[in-house]
Amino acid sequence: MTILYASERFLAHDTGDHPECAERLVDMPSHLEDAGILDRCHRKPWEQASLERVAQVHETDYLGQLFEYASAGGGQIESDTVMSSESFDVALLAAGAACDAVRSVLHGEHRRAVCLIRPPGHHALAAGAMGFCLLNNISVAARSAIEQFDLERVLIVDWDVHHGNGTQDIFWEDPQVGFYSIHRWPFYPGTGSASETGSGDGLGTTLNIPVEYGCSRTEYIDQFRLGLEQMARKMRPQLVLVSAGFDAHLQDPIGSLGLETEDFEELTASVLDVADEYAEGRIVSLLLYSPIDFMKSDSKEALLADVNAYCEELRPSEELCYLEHQHNDQILELAKKHNLLGIPLPVKYGGRGVDSLTYARALARIGQEGTGVRTFFSGHTSIGQYPIYRYGNEAQLDHYLPKSTAGEIVLAFGLTEPDAGSNPLEMTSTYRRDGDRYLLNGVKYLISNGGVADVVVAFAYPENAEGAKRRISAFIVETAGDTLEQEDLPSKMGMFTANTGMFEMTNHPVPVENMLGEEGNGFRIAMGTLVSGRLSVAAGCLGVIEDCLTEVLNYSKTREQHGKPIAKHQLVQDHIAHIEIGRAASEAMIEKAALAKDASDANREDQDLAAEADYLVAQAKYFASNAAWDAADRAVQIYGGRGWSELYRVGRHLQDVRVCRIYEGTDEIIKLKVAAKLLGKEYTAFH
Repeated sequence: MTILYASERFLAHDTGDHPECAERLVDMPSHLEDAGILDRCHRKPWEQASLERVAQVHETDYLGQLFEYASAGGGQIESDTVMSSESFDVALLAAGAACDAVRSVLHGEHRRAVCLIRPPGHHALAAGAMGFCLLNNISVAARSAIEQFDLERVLIVDWDVHHGNGTQDIFWEDPQVGFYSIHRWPFYPGTGSASETGSGDGLGTTLNIPVEYGCSRTEYIDQFRLGLEQMARKMRPQLVLVSAGFDAHLQDPIGSLGLETEDFEELTASVLDVADEYAEGRIVSLLLYSPIDFMKSDSKEALLADVNAYCEELRPSEELCYLEHQHNDQILELAKKHNLLGIPLPVKYGGRGVDSLTYARALARIGQEGTGVRTFFSGHTSIGQYPIYRYGNEAQLDHYLPKSTAGEIVLAFGLTEPDAGSNPLEMTSTYRRDGDRYLLNGVKYLISNGGVADVVVAFAYPENAEGAKRRISAFIVETAGDTLEQEDLPSKMGMFTANTGMFEMTNHPVPVENMLGEEGNGFRIAMGTLVSGRLSVAAGCLGVIEDCLTEVLNYSKTREQHGKPIAKHQLVQDHIAHIEIGRAASEAMIEKAALAKDASDANREDQDLAAEADYLVAQAKYFASNAAWDAADRAVQIYGGRGWSELYRVGRHLQDVRVCRIYEGTDEIIKLKVAAKLLGKEYTAFH
C-alpha cells in the first residue's frame, strides 16, 4: 500500500491569479477516488517540518525573510513567486510531509509514499525563493534521510519541463545525494546543461538530460531510461526521491514537450524498477507543478471518440450529397450535436480545451470523410475562431466565441480577393471611419464558408491612405444587412458538400469596437492565422492518406485479376508502400509542427518561436498535401476504372484534395518560405 499525503491546508497558500494556484490540487482527491486509487492508499496526519530541519538546507536569514513576508500579509517575494499570509506555514507543512514520508518508508510502514503538496520546491535555493518555490521540499527530505536515518546514498529523480536548479545547487558538492534531471533545454531557468555534473566530492553525482523542443515521446522516454540506469548504477541508492512535474504533458500550454498520460506511467514504472532493485522498493514522490485540469479539458480519447461518432453518423448524408453535388447541412448540425465546433478553444468559451496535436488528430479523422467536411472546420475554427481568440480583446472573445462553439453563428476568414491571392498585399478592399463605425468596401472571393458565414474576419486598407499609413487592418464583420451580398460558388472540381463563396461589401457598417487587434496590424494577424490554417490543411490531408490506405488495403485483398488478389502483384504493393511512407512522414511532421504552434501560442511575444512554428507548419502543409494527392492518385490507379468515379471514396478524394496544394499557401509560396528560412531574409523572393 502507498501512503498518501494530502491536505486542504495547502489551499491556504493563496497566490491569486497565478499559474501555480490552489485549484490544481482542489479536485485531485476526488480524481483519485473516482479512479479507485484512493481506496488503495493509506492516509495519515503529519506535522510541519521544524525550522531546525529546514535550516539543514536553507539559510536562517532566508527563513527569517519568509516569516517576515508572511507576517506582513505576503507579497511578491521574487519576480515570479508570491506569498500570502499563510504561505510560510503551508510551506513548512509541505516540507513536513516530505520528511514524514521518508520516515514512514524507512521505518517500513509502507514502501511507497506520494505527497500532493504545494508550494513546489525544486527551484528554491538555499538563500532564496525562485520559480514559484519557497522551500526545497525534496532537498529537506533528502537531508533528513541522511542526517536522521544515517543513509549513505540517496537518489533524487527530477522530471519536469524546467530544470531543478535549486536541488542541483544544494547537492552540487555532496557525494551522498545523486541528482538526476530530464528537462527541456534551453528553457527556464537556464541551467541544466549536460556539462553540469557536480564538483569537488560531488563530481559525477549530478546527471542532466536536456531535451530539445520537438523531441519525440519515444526519444524522451528512451533518454530518461538510459540516464536513470546510469545514475542508479553510479549511486546504488538506498532511497529514491522523485520530483514529479507534469508540465511536459501535451495539454500543458507552455511546456510543449508533448508527452501523454501513458508516458508518465512509463517514467514511473522505470523509477519503481530502480527502487526495487537498489532501495528495497523505498520511494517517495513529490508533486511539483501541473497546471493541467483534466476534468475541464477533454481527454484525447474522449474527444476522438466524439469525432469518430460524428464521422460515422455523417457518412451516409455526406456520400449522398456529394453524388448530388449539394451542400450538406448535416456537417454543421451534427457538429453541434457532438460539440465539435470549437475543439481547441478553452472550455469557458464552449470549446473542448485540447492542444493542437489532439486537434490535428481530430481533423485527420474528419479528413477521412472528405476534404470538404474538414474544410468547413478549418474555415470555422482554424481561421475563423482562431484569429478572434488569438488577437481579440476580452469583449470580442466573450461575444463571438460562445456563439460560434454553440453553432449559433458560422465563421469564415475573408482575405483572398479576385486579384489578390498569394500576395494579399494587392487587395483592394478599403475602410473609412464614419463616427462610431467603419464602412467597408470590397469583394472577397473563394472563401471557405463564405456563402453561409454569419461572421467573417475580413481585411482591408484604409481608404485613400498612402505610404506608411497604408497598412491593412482586420475586422470582425457581421454579414447581416443589405450592404453585404453573399454568393455561393458551386462550380468546383470537388468539395461539393462544403460551401465556397464570395461576398461583396458596399459601405458595409462595422462597429468601431469590432476592429480586431490594433489598426494597421491586419497583415500580421492574417499571417499568424494562416499558420493555424495550414496546420489544419496538413492534418486533413493526413486523414485523406489514411482513408486511401484503408480503402486500397481492403480492395486489393478482395479484387482478383490473373487468378489471384491484386494485392499479390508487386506493382500494386509498390503503390501501397508509397502511400504508407507518405502517411508516416506526414504524421511525424504534423506532430512536430503542432508542438511548435502550441509553444508559439503560449509565448506570444517570442518571435523566434513564432518563426519556428511558421516554418514547421509550412513544411508539414506542403508535404502532407502532396502526399495526399499522391495517395489518392495511387489509390485510383489500384482501383482502376472503378476509381475514376465519384461512387468510390478514392475517386472523391482525388477530386477534393487537389485544392490543398493551393489554398492556405500554394506549393510555390511554401517552397519560397522554406528556402528563405534556410538562406536568410535577404534572399526572400517576395516582400
